[in-house]
Amino acid sequence: MEIKLNNNVKEIINRLNENGFEAYVVGGAVRDYIMGRVPHDFDICTNALPNQIIEIFDDVITIGIKYGTAGVIVDNKEYEVTTYRKDGKYLNARKPESVDFVDELVEDLKRRDLTINAIAYNESDGIVDPLGGIADINSKVIKAVGNPEERFREDAIRMIRAIRFASRFDFNIENNTYNAIKQNYKLIEKVSPMRFQKELNEILVSENVADALYNLKDTKILECVIPELYNCIGLKYDNLEHSYDVFTNTIECIKRINNEDYDINLKLRLALLLQDIGMSEVNLEQEETLKLCDVSEISAKLAKGILTKFGYSINLKKDVVKLIKYHNTIPANIDECTEEYVKRQMSELKELYPLYLDVIEANVNTKSKDREENIKIVNEMRLLYEKLSNEKITLQFSDLQINGNDLIKMGFKPGKNIKNALQDLLEHSIVDESFNEKENMIAYLNTQDISKYDDLSIADKKDILDIITQNEKLYIEKEKIEFECKAQEETLNLSQKLYLGYENMNNL
Repeated sequence: MEIKLNNNVKEIINRLNENGFEAYVVGGAVRDYIMGRVPHDFDICTNALPNQIIEIFDDVITIGIKYGTAGVIVDNKEYEVTTYRKDGKYLNARKPESVDFVDELVEDLKRRDLTINAIAYNESDGIVDPLGGIADINSKVIKAVGNPEERFREDAIRMIRAIRFASRFDFNIENNTYNAIKQNYKLIEKVSPMRFQKELNEILVSENVADALYNLKDTKILECVIPELYNCIGLKYDNLEHSYDVFTNTIECIKRINNEDYDINLKLRLALLLQDIGMSEVNLEQEETLKLCDVSEISAKLAKGILTKFGYSINLKKDVVKLIKYHNTIPANIDECTEEYVKRQMSELKELYPLYLDVIEANVNTKSKDREENIKIVNEMRLLYEKLSNEKITLQFSDLQINGNDLIKMGFKPGKNIKNALQDLLEHSIVDESFNEKENMIAYLNTQDISKYDDLSIADKKDILDIITQNEKLYIEKEKIEFECKAQEETLNLSQKLYLGYENMNNL
Protein backbone atom coordinates (compact mmCIF):
# COMPACT_ATOMS: atom_id res chain seq x y z
CA MET A 1 0.00 0.00 0.00
CA GLU A 2 1.30 3.42 -0.97
CA ILE A 3 0.47 6.42 1.19
CA LYS A 4 0.88 9.96 -0.10
CA LEU A 5 2.77 11.97 2.50
CA ASN A 6 2.76 15.73 2.45
CA ASN A 7 5.97 17.55 1.49
CA ASN A 8 6.83 18.67 5.04
CA VAL A 9 6.68 15.10 6.37
CA LYS A 10 8.73 13.87 3.41
CA GLU A 11 11.34 16.54 4.12
CA ILE A 12 11.69 15.50 7.77
CA ILE A 13 12.02 11.81 6.89
CA ASN A 14 14.51 12.54 4.07
CA ARG A 15 16.67 14.73 6.33
CA LEU A 16 16.84 11.95 8.93
CA ASN A 17 17.62 9.36 6.22
CA GLU A 18 20.37 11.56 4.78
CA ASN A 19 21.98 11.64 8.19
CA GLY A 20 21.94 7.85 8.45
CA PHE A 21 18.78 7.32 10.51
CA GLU A 22 15.50 5.46 10.02
CA ALA A 23 12.26 7.41 10.14
CA TYR A 24 8.59 6.45 9.84
CA VAL A 25 5.19 8.10 10.09
CA VAL A 26 3.45 6.30 12.92
CA GLY A 27 0.11 6.09 14.72
CA GLY A 28 -3.05 7.96 13.84
CA ALA A 29 -1.97 9.32 10.46
CA VAL A 30 -1.18 5.82 9.13
CA ARG A 31 -4.40 4.44 10.63
CA ASP A 32 -6.47 7.19 8.99
CA TYR A 33 -4.82 6.66 5.58
CA ILE A 34 -5.60 2.94 5.74
CA MET A 35 -9.22 3.72 6.66
CA GLY A 36 -9.56 6.19 3.80
CA ARG A 37 -9.69 9.21 6.08
CA VAL A 38 -7.75 12.45 5.83
CA PRO A 39 -5.15 12.67 8.63
CA HIS A 40 -4.65 15.98 10.41
CA ASP A 41 -1.58 15.26 12.57
CA PHE A 42 1.62 13.48 11.58
CA ASP A 43 3.84 11.87 14.22
CA ILE A 44 7.25 10.61 13.18
CA CYS A 45 9.44 8.08 14.97
CA THR A 46 13.15 7.48 14.40
CA ASN A 47 16.20 5.75 15.80
CA ALA A 48 17.97 9.13 15.98
CA LEU A 49 18.57 10.18 19.58
CA PRO A 50 17.03 13.45 20.86
CA ASN A 51 20.30 15.39 20.72
CA GLN A 52 20.86 14.15 17.16
CA ILE A 53 17.40 15.34 16.12
CA ILE A 54 18.21 18.78 17.54
CA GLU A 55 21.48 18.86 15.57
CA ILE A 56 19.83 17.88 12.27
CA PHE A 57 17.02 20.44 12.27
CA ASP A 58 17.29 24.21 12.54
CA ASP A 59 14.01 24.99 14.32
CA VAL A 60 13.18 22.61 17.18
CA ILE A 61 10.95 22.81 20.27
CA THR A 62 12.51 20.81 23.09
CA ILE A 63 9.76 20.78 25.74
CA GLY A 64 9.23 16.98 25.52
CA ILE A 65 12.88 16.13 24.97
CA LYS A 66 13.12 14.28 28.33
CA TYR A 67 10.82 11.61 26.87
CA GLY A 68 12.52 11.64 23.48
CA THR A 69 10.12 13.96 21.65
CA ALA A 70 11.21 17.03 19.73
CA GLY A 71 8.89 19.43 17.94
CA VAL A 72 10.37 20.03 14.49
CA ILE A 73 9.08 23.18 12.79
CA VAL A 74 8.65 23.14 9.01
CA ASP A 75 6.72 25.92 7.24
CA ASN A 76 5.54 27.23 10.62
CA LYS A 77 3.93 23.90 11.48
CA GLU A 78 5.09 21.63 14.29
CA TYR A 79 5.69 17.90 13.77
CA GLU A 80 6.51 15.61 16.69
CA VAL A 81 9.61 13.52 16.07
CA THR A 82 10.20 10.87 18.75
CA THR A 83 13.11 8.51 19.30
CA TYR A 84 12.25 4.78 19.40
CA ARG A 85 11.80 3.97 23.06
CA LYS A 86 10.71 1.53 25.71
CA ASP A 87 8.87 3.00 28.67
CA GLY A 88 10.12 2.31 32.16
CA LYS A 89 7.91 1.69 35.19
CA TYR A 90 4.76 3.83 35.14
CA LEU A 91 3.91 6.11 38.06
CA ASN A 92 0.30 6.30 39.28
CA ALA A 93 -1.11 4.90 36.02
CA ARG A 94 -0.20 8.18 34.30
CA LYS A 95 3.35 8.45 32.99
CA PRO A 96 6.59 6.45 32.91
CA GLU A 97 9.24 7.04 35.55
CA SER A 98 11.84 6.82 32.79
CA VAL A 99 12.26 5.92 29.12
CA ASP A 100 14.94 3.82 27.46
CA PHE A 101 15.83 4.67 23.88
CA VAL A 102 16.06 1.64 21.58
CA ASP A 103 17.18 0.89 18.02
CA GLU A 104 14.26 -1.25 16.88
CA LEU A 105 10.98 0.14 15.49
CA VAL A 106 9.05 -2.95 16.65
CA GLU A 107 10.05 -2.33 20.28
CA ASP A 108 8.63 1.19 19.97
CA LEU A 109 5.38 -0.08 18.47
CA LYS A 110 4.90 -2.56 21.34
CA ARG A 111 4.61 0.24 23.91
CA ARG A 112 1.66 1.88 22.16
CA ASP A 113 -1.95 1.72 23.36
CA LEU A 114 -4.00 0.06 20.61
CA THR A 115 -3.08 -2.12 17.65
CA ILE A 116 -4.75 0.26 15.20
CA ASN A 117 -2.38 2.99 16.43
CA ALA A 118 0.72 0.78 16.26
CA ILE A 119 1.29 0.86 12.50
CA ALA A 120 4.21 2.64 10.81
CA TYR A 121 4.96 3.70 7.23
CA ASN A 122 7.65 5.18 5.04
CA GLU A 123 8.05 5.21 1.29
CA SER A 124 11.04 2.83 1.32
CA ASP A 125 9.62 0.02 3.48
CA GLY A 126 5.90 0.60 3.03
CA ILE A 127 3.55 -0.50 5.85
CA VAL A 128 5.12 -1.96 9.00
CA ASP A 129 2.42 -3.77 11.01
CA PRO A 130 3.87 -6.41 13.35
CA LEU A 131 0.93 -6.33 15.80
CA GLY A 132 -1.99 -6.91 13.42
CA GLY A 133 -3.40 -3.41 13.35
CA ILE A 134 -4.62 -3.64 9.75
CA ALA A 135 -6.43 -6.91 10.46
CA ASP A 136 -8.18 -5.27 13.42
CA ILE A 137 -9.16 -2.29 11.24
CA ASN A 138 -10.63 -4.66 8.69
CA SER A 139 -12.47 -6.56 11.45
CA LYS A 140 -13.60 -3.28 13.04
CA VAL A 141 -12.10 -4.19 16.38
CA ILE A 142 -10.44 -2.08 19.06
CA LYS A 143 -7.74 -4.14 20.77
CA ALA A 144 -5.03 -3.20 23.23
CA VAL A 145 -1.43 -3.90 22.31
CA GLY A 146 -0.20 -7.01 24.17
CA ASN A 147 -1.66 -7.53 27.65
CA PRO A 148 -4.55 -5.02 28.04
CA GLU A 149 -4.32 -4.96 31.83
CA GLU A 150 -0.67 -3.98 31.62
CA ARG A 151 -1.44 -1.27 29.05
CA PHE A 152 -4.19 0.24 31.23
CA ARG A 153 -2.15 0.06 34.41
CA GLU A 154 0.61 1.92 32.62
CA ASP A 155 -1.68 4.77 31.60
CA ALA A 156 -5.35 4.69 32.61
CA ILE A 157 -6.40 7.22 29.95
CA ARG A 158 -6.01 4.39 27.44
CA MET A 159 -9.28 2.89 28.70
CA ILE A 160 -11.23 5.97 27.65
CA ARG A 161 -9.28 6.18 24.40
CA ALA A 162 -10.37 2.62 23.58
CA ILE A 163 -14.00 3.63 24.18
CA ARG A 164 -13.55 6.86 22.21
CA PHE A 165 -12.03 5.16 19.16
CA ALA A 166 -14.75 2.48 19.21
CA SER A 167 -17.33 5.29 19.15
CA ARG A 168 -15.52 7.35 16.54
CA PHE A 169 -15.08 4.48 14.07
CA ASP A 170 -18.16 2.43 15.03
CA PHE A 171 -15.91 -0.48 16.04
CA ASN A 172 -16.41 -3.12 18.72
CA ILE A 173 -14.03 -3.42 21.67
CA GLU A 174 -12.33 -6.83 21.78
CA ASN A 175 -13.50 -8.94 24.76
CA ASN A 176 -10.19 -9.15 26.63
CA THR A 177 -9.67 -5.43 26.21
CA TYR A 178 -13.22 -4.63 27.37
CA ASN A 179 -12.99 -6.94 30.38
CA ALA A 180 -9.68 -5.35 31.36
CA ILE A 181 -11.38 -1.93 31.33
CA LYS A 182 -14.14 -3.27 33.60
CA GLN A 183 -11.58 -4.76 35.97
CA ASN A 184 -9.43 -1.64 36.17
CA TYR A 185 -11.97 1.19 35.85
CA LYS A 186 -11.01 2.75 39.20
CA LEU A 187 -7.58 3.57 37.78
CA ILE A 188 -9.29 6.37 35.86
CA GLU A 189 -9.35 8.35 39.13
CA LYS A 190 -5.60 8.86 38.67
CA VAL A 191 -6.08 10.59 35.31
CA SER A 192 -5.87 14.38 35.47
CA PRO A 193 -9.21 16.14 34.79
CA MET A 194 -7.70 18.07 31.88
CA ARG A 195 -6.70 14.85 30.09
CA PHE A 196 -10.18 13.46 30.62
CA GLN A 197 -11.74 16.65 29.25
CA LYS A 198 -9.97 16.18 25.93
CA GLU A 199 -11.28 12.61 25.61
CA LEU A 200 -14.80 13.58 26.71
CA ASN A 201 -14.93 16.34 24.09
CA GLU A 202 -14.04 13.90 21.31
CA ILE A 203 -16.62 11.41 22.59
CA LEU A 204 -19.38 14.01 22.73
CA VAL A 205 -18.88 15.27 19.17
CA SER A 206 -18.62 11.77 17.68
CA GLU A 207 -21.48 10.34 15.61
CA ASN A 208 -21.78 7.28 17.85
CA VAL A 209 -21.79 9.22 21.10
CA ALA A 210 -24.54 7.00 22.54
CA ASP A 211 -22.37 3.86 22.28
CA ALA A 212 -19.52 5.61 24.06
CA LEU A 213 -21.72 6.85 26.91
CA TYR A 214 -23.23 3.40 27.40
CA ASN A 215 -19.72 1.92 27.45
CA LEU A 216 -18.65 4.49 30.05
CA LYS A 217 -21.68 3.46 32.08
CA ASP A 218 -21.24 -0.31 31.70
CA THR A 219 -17.53 -0.21 32.56
CA LYS A 220 -18.29 2.07 35.56
CA ILE A 221 -15.78 4.66 34.38
CA LEU A 222 -18.68 7.13 34.45
CA GLU A 223 -19.15 6.42 38.16
CA CYS A 224 -15.62 7.69 38.77
CA VAL A 225 -15.55 10.72 36.50
CA ILE A 226 -19.13 12.07 36.63
CA PRO A 227 -20.87 10.31 39.56
CA GLU A 228 -23.72 12.84 39.41
CA LEU A 229 -24.67 11.48 35.97
CA TYR A 230 -24.01 7.86 36.92
CA ASN A 231 -26.48 8.23 39.79
CA CYS A 232 -29.19 9.06 37.24
CA ILE A 233 -29.08 5.53 35.79
CA GLY A 234 -32.49 3.91 36.35
CA LEU A 235 -33.83 7.08 37.97
CA LYS A 236 -37.39 7.74 36.83
CA TYR A 237 -38.91 11.12 36.08
CA ASP A 238 -42.08 9.82 37.78
CA ASN A 239 -44.95 12.00 36.55
CA LEU A 240 -42.80 14.33 34.46
CA GLU A 241 -43.91 13.02 31.07
CA HIS A 242 -40.86 10.98 30.01
CA SER A 243 -40.75 7.36 28.89
CA TYR A 244 -37.07 6.87 29.70
CA ASP A 245 -35.06 6.98 32.89
CA VAL A 246 -32.97 10.13 33.36
CA PHE A 247 -29.72 8.65 31.99
CA THR A 248 -31.32 7.14 28.89
CA ASN A 249 -33.30 10.33 28.25
CA THR A 250 -30.03 12.28 28.43
CA ILE A 251 -28.54 10.13 25.69
CA GLU A 252 -31.69 10.35 23.56
CA CYS A 253 -31.52 14.14 23.78
CA ILE A 254 -27.83 14.21 22.82
CA LYS A 255 -28.52 12.00 19.78
CA ARG A 256 -30.89 14.67 18.48
CA ILE A 257 -28.15 17.29 18.28
CA ASN A 258 -25.60 17.28 15.46
CA ASN A 259 -24.35 20.75 14.62
CA GLU A 260 -21.66 20.97 11.93
CA ASP A 261 -19.75 23.56 13.97
CA TYR A 262 -17.47 21.65 16.40
CA ASP A 263 -17.61 24.26 19.18
CA ILE A 264 -21.38 24.70 19.01
CA ASN A 265 -21.92 20.94 18.86
CA LEU A 266 -19.74 20.47 21.94
CA LYS A 267 -21.52 23.25 23.86
CA LEU A 268 -24.97 21.86 23.09
CA ARG A 269 -24.07 18.27 23.92
CA LEU A 270 -22.33 19.27 27.16
CA ALA A 271 -25.49 21.11 28.20
CA LEU A 272 -27.67 18.10 27.39
CA LEU A 273 -25.25 15.72 29.12
CA LEU A 274 -25.52 17.61 32.42
CA GLN A 275 -29.00 19.15 32.17
CA ASP A 276 -30.77 16.73 34.54
CA ILE A 277 -28.02 15.62 36.93
CA GLY A 278 -29.88 17.51 39.66
CA MET A 279 -32.52 14.76 39.54
CA SER A 280 -30.15 12.50 41.49
CA GLU A 281 -30.10 15.05 44.32
CA VAL A 282 -33.85 15.08 44.95
CA ASN A 283 -36.61 12.60 45.64
CA LEU A 284 -39.61 13.64 43.58
CA GLU A 285 -41.96 11.39 45.53
CA GLN A 286 -41.13 13.26 48.72
CA GLU A 287 -40.78 16.68 47.08
CA GLU A 288 -44.32 16.96 45.70
CA THR A 289 -44.00 20.72 45.21
CA LEU A 290 -40.67 20.52 43.39
CA LYS A 291 -40.72 22.22 40.01
CA LEU A 292 -38.66 21.49 36.92
CA CYS A 293 -37.07 24.94 37.19
CA ASP A 294 -35.84 24.03 40.68
CA VAL A 295 -34.21 20.85 39.35
CA SER A 296 -32.66 22.88 36.53
CA GLU A 297 -31.10 25.24 39.09
CA ILE A 298 -29.67 22.28 41.01
CA SER A 299 -28.35 20.75 37.77
CA ALA A 300 -26.78 24.06 36.75
CA LYS A 301 -24.99 24.37 40.07
CA LEU A 302 -23.64 20.82 39.86
CA ALA A 303 -22.67 21.30 36.21
CA LYS A 304 -20.69 24.43 37.06
CA GLY A 305 -18.62 22.42 39.55
CA ILE A 306 -18.04 19.58 37.08
CA LEU A 307 -17.00 21.89 34.24
CA THR A 308 -14.67 23.76 36.58
CA LYS A 309 -13.09 20.49 37.72
CA PHE A 310 -12.43 19.47 34.12
CA GLY A 311 -10.85 22.84 33.30
CA TYR A 312 -13.32 24.17 30.75
CA SER A 313 -13.03 27.82 29.79
CA ILE A 314 -14.99 30.46 31.70
CA ASN A 315 -17.05 31.41 28.63
CA LEU A 316 -17.95 27.82 27.71
CA LYS A 317 -18.85 27.07 31.32
CA LYS A 318 -21.06 30.16 31.56
CA ASP A 319 -22.92 29.29 28.34
CA VAL A 320 -23.48 25.64 29.25
CA VAL A 321 -24.74 26.54 32.74
CA LYS A 322 -27.16 29.09 31.29
CA LEU A 323 -28.53 26.61 28.75
CA ILE A 324 -29.10 24.11 31.56
CA LYS A 325 -30.98 26.69 33.64
CA TYR A 326 -33.36 27.36 30.76
CA HIS A 327 -33.69 23.89 29.26
CA ASN A 328 -37.13 23.31 30.78
CA THR A 329 -38.59 26.76 30.09
CA ILE A 330 -41.24 26.55 27.42
CA PRO A 331 -44.73 28.13 27.18
CA ALA A 332 -47.49 25.98 28.62
CA ASN A 333 -49.47 26.25 25.39
CA ILE A 334 -49.34 27.85 21.96
CA ASP A 335 -51.38 30.87 23.11
CA GLU A 336 -48.66 31.82 25.60
CA CYS A 337 -46.02 31.74 22.86
CA THR A 338 -46.12 35.47 22.17
CA GLU A 339 -43.65 38.01 20.83
CA GLU A 340 -43.28 39.42 24.34
CA TYR A 341 -42.41 35.95 25.70
CA VAL A 342 -39.77 35.37 23.02
CA LYS A 343 -38.36 38.90 23.39
CA ARG A 344 -37.89 38.38 27.14
CA GLN A 345 -36.01 35.17 26.53
CA MET A 346 -33.92 36.74 23.76
CA SER A 347 -33.06 39.53 26.20
CA GLU A 348 -31.97 37.03 28.85
CA LEU A 349 -30.18 34.52 26.61
CA LYS A 350 -28.85 36.91 23.94
CA GLU A 351 -26.66 35.04 21.39
CA LEU A 352 -27.46 31.73 23.12
CA TYR A 353 -31.12 31.90 22.10
CA PRO A 354 -30.87 29.76 18.91
CA LEU A 355 -28.87 27.18 20.90
CA TYR A 356 -31.54 27.26 23.60
CA LEU A 357 -34.14 26.44 20.93
CA ASP A 358 -32.05 23.43 19.87
CA VAL A 359 -31.85 22.26 23.48
CA ILE A 360 -35.58 22.48 24.19
CA GLU A 361 -36.39 20.89 20.81
CA ALA A 362 -34.17 17.93 21.70
CA ASN A 363 -35.98 17.65 25.02
CA VAL A 364 -39.56 17.87 23.74
CA ASN A 365 -38.79 15.19 21.15
CA THR A 366 -38.05 12.70 23.95
CA LYS A 367 -41.32 13.35 25.79
CA SER A 368 -44.06 10.74 25.76
CA LYS A 369 -46.87 13.23 26.48
CA ASP A 370 -47.97 16.32 24.52
CA ARG A 371 -45.01 15.91 22.17
CA GLU A 372 -46.80 17.19 19.06
CA GLU A 373 -48.13 20.24 20.91
CA ASN A 374 -44.69 21.05 22.29
CA ILE A 375 -43.11 20.68 18.86
CA LYS A 376 -45.62 23.21 17.51
CA ILE A 377 -44.66 25.59 20.32
CA VAL A 378 -40.95 25.27 19.54
CA ASN A 379 -41.59 25.83 15.84
CA GLU A 380 -43.61 28.95 16.66
CA MET A 381 -40.78 30.19 18.89
CA ARG A 382 -38.34 29.74 15.99
CA LEU A 383 -40.60 31.67 13.63
CA LEU A 384 -40.98 34.51 16.14
CA TYR A 385 -37.22 34.53 16.75
CA GLU A 386 -36.50 34.80 13.01
CA LYS A 387 -39.06 37.59 12.67
CA LEU A 388 -37.79 39.56 15.67
CA SER A 389 -34.16 39.09 14.62
CA ASN A 390 -34.89 41.12 11.52
CA GLU A 391 -36.53 43.94 13.44
CA LYS A 392 -35.07 46.73 15.51
CA ILE A 393 -36.17 45.75 19.01
CA THR A 394 -35.07 46.51 22.54
CA LEU A 395 -33.29 43.60 24.19
CA GLN A 396 -30.45 45.03 26.27
CA PHE A 397 -29.27 48.19 28.01
CA SER A 398 -27.39 49.39 24.94
CA ASP A 399 -30.68 49.42 22.99
CA LEU A 400 -32.26 51.92 25.40
CA GLN A 401 -32.53 55.58 24.38
CA ILE A 402 -31.27 56.52 27.84
CA ASN A 403 -28.08 55.66 29.72
CA GLY A 404 -26.42 55.87 33.10
CA ASN A 405 -25.18 59.43 32.56
CA ASP A 406 -28.75 60.56 31.94
CA LEU A 407 -29.85 58.97 35.20
CA ILE A 408 -27.02 60.65 37.13
CA LYS A 409 -28.22 64.02 35.79
CA MET A 410 -31.66 63.13 37.20
CA GLY A 411 -30.24 62.65 40.68
CA PHE A 412 -29.26 58.98 40.68
CA LYS A 413 -26.06 58.13 42.51
CA PRO A 414 -23.50 55.99 40.65
CA GLY A 415 -23.88 52.36 41.65
CA LYS A 416 -26.18 49.39 41.44
CA ASN A 417 -29.28 51.57 41.61
CA ILE A 418 -28.57 52.76 38.05
CA LYS A 419 -28.44 49.16 36.83
CA ASN A 420 -31.72 48.42 38.63
CA ALA A 421 -33.39 51.45 37.10
CA LEU A 422 -32.16 50.56 33.60
CA GLN A 423 -33.45 47.01 34.10
CA ASP A 424 -36.85 48.41 35.03
CA LEU A 425 -36.86 50.57 31.90
CA LEU A 426 -35.74 47.61 29.77
CA GLU A 427 -38.59 45.45 31.02
CA HIS A 428 -41.12 48.16 30.16
CA SER A 429 -39.55 48.56 26.69
CA ILE A 430 -39.72 44.83 26.00
CA VAL A 431 -43.46 44.94 26.65
CA ASP A 432 -43.98 48.16 24.68
CA GLU A 433 -41.37 49.30 22.14
CA SER A 434 -42.86 52.80 22.05
CA PHE A 435 -41.82 53.22 25.68
CA ASN A 436 -38.18 53.26 24.54
CA GLU A 437 -38.04 57.01 23.98
CA LYS A 438 -35.89 59.20 26.20
CA GLU A 439 -38.75 61.56 27.05
CA ASN A 440 -41.06 58.67 27.96
CA MET A 441 -38.52 57.06 30.27
CA ILE A 442 -37.63 60.34 32.01
CA ALA A 443 -41.33 61.05 32.54
CA TYR A 444 -41.80 57.54 33.97
CA LEU A 445 -38.84 57.87 36.36
CA ASN A 446 -40.13 61.23 37.57
CA THR A 447 -43.25 59.43 38.80
CA GLN A 448 -41.20 56.86 40.73
CA ASP A 449 -39.61 56.91 44.15
CA ILE A 450 -36.03 56.45 42.97
CA SER A 451 -35.01 55.12 46.39
CA LYS A 452 -36.66 51.85 45.37
CA TYR A 453 -33.71 51.26 43.03
CA ASP A 454 -31.10 51.68 45.78
CA ASP A 455 -28.73 48.82 46.60
CA LEU A 456 -31.15 45.97 46.09
CA SER A 457 -32.83 45.03 42.86
CA ILE A 458 -36.59 45.14 42.61
CA ALA A 459 -36.66 41.33 42.58
CA ASP A 460 -34.46 41.22 45.69
CA LYS A 461 -36.79 43.62 47.49
CA LYS A 462 -39.79 41.51 46.60
CA ASP A 463 -38.01 38.44 47.94
CA ILE A 464 -37.12 40.21 51.18
CA LEU A 465 -40.70 41.47 51.54
CA ASP A 466 -41.94 37.92 51.09
CA ILE A 467 -39.52 36.73 53.79
CA ILE A 468 -40.59 39.51 56.17
CA THR A 469 -44.26 38.70 55.54
CA GLN A 470 -43.59 35.03 56.09
CA ASN A 471 -41.67 35.77 59.30
CA GLU A 472 -44.51 37.96 60.55
CA LYS A 473 -46.90 35.10 59.93
CA LEU A 474 -44.58 32.75 61.78
CA TYR A 475 -44.26 35.20 64.67
CA ILE A 476 -48.07 35.47 64.98
CA GLU A 477 -48.31 31.69 64.83
CA LYS A 478 -45.59 31.43 67.50
CA GLU A 479 -47.48 33.79 69.83
CA LYS A 480 -50.66 31.81 69.28
CA ILE A 481 -48.93 28.53 70.14
CA GLU A 482 -47.24 30.05 73.19
CA PHE A 483 -50.61 31.38 74.38
CA GLU A 484 -52.20 27.96 73.92
CA CYS A 485 -49.31 26.27 75.74
CA LYS A 486 -49.54 28.75 78.62
CA ALA A 487 -53.29 28.16 78.89
CA GLN A 488 -52.71 24.40 78.88
CA GLU A 489 -50.02 24.77 81.52
CA GLU A 490 -52.34 26.81 83.76
CA THR A 491 -55.07 24.23 83.27
CA LEU A 492 -52.60 21.47 84.16
CA ASN A 493 -51.47 23.32 87.29
CA LEU A 494 -55.12 23.78 88.37
CA SER A 495 -55.79 20.10 87.76
CA GLN A 496 -52.75 19.14 89.85
CA LYS A 497 -53.91 21.41 92.69
CA LEU A 498 -57.42 19.94 92.61
CA TYR A 499 -55.97 16.43 92.63
CA LEU A 500 -53.73 17.18 95.62
CA GLY A 501 -56.72 18.71 97.46
CA TYR A 502 -58.72 15.58 96.73
CA GLU A 503 -55.89 13.37 98.04
CA ASN A 504 -55.58 15.45 101.21
CA MET A 505 -59.30 15.17 101.87
CA ASN A 506 -59.07 11.38 101.57
CA ASN A 507 -56.22 11.31 104.11
CA LEU A 508 -58.21 13.19 106.78
